[in-house]
Amino acid sequence: MSVYVLAVLIAVALGGCKKKPSALLVDAAPPPSFADKKLADAGIEIDELWKRAVQGDPIDLGALADREGAAGLLAGVEQGGDLGVAALHALPYADDASVALRRLGEIALQTDGAVQKDVVDVVERIAARPPTQTEVLDATGARACADALLEISRKSGISKETRSRAISALRLLADQLVVDPSQIPTDLDEK
Repeated sequence: MSVYVLAVLIAVALGGCKKKPSALLVDAAPPPSFADKKLADAGIEIDELWKRAVQGDPIDLGALADREGAAGLLAGVEQGGDLGVAALHALPYADDASVALRRLGEIALQTDGAVQKDVVDVVERIAARPPTQTEVLDATGARACADALLEISRKSGISKETRSRAISALRLLADQLVVDPSQIPTDLDEK
């Protein structure tokens, strides 16, 4: 066996040991950075409503959601920073919030810690909307989000609180026939 062949075999073996990224993230854009304290790039015009929504008041978040809809809020999420956090927190108030589920699932898989918990919480709040507001506008996106939540809920390295929120969101999505309830982990259920 030549040195070249041996080197290739070792490289392949070592490459197989690396943590593989989720198949759900093949075409996903990188997650926004919510740590930056910037308000926005040129993509979003910052007006008084956006500035008030950054403060987190539910009335301002709802008004922003009514005006921007899920598409406008997702554009804000992608800006990151304080504006992105405000847009993220406004999403559950948007009438068409379910169209954001695919991207939220991607972001949840790409992040960790407090940011991941915050994104999973938003997904749970969207899934928990009253029955008159639960029409899934993007069924394939909702299923992709459910797949991401399933992955999160099965990882032992993720906090118990984040995993339990993911499981709660999955149960709500199961009520909307987005995910098979038998796939949802039960290891955190009280016995």
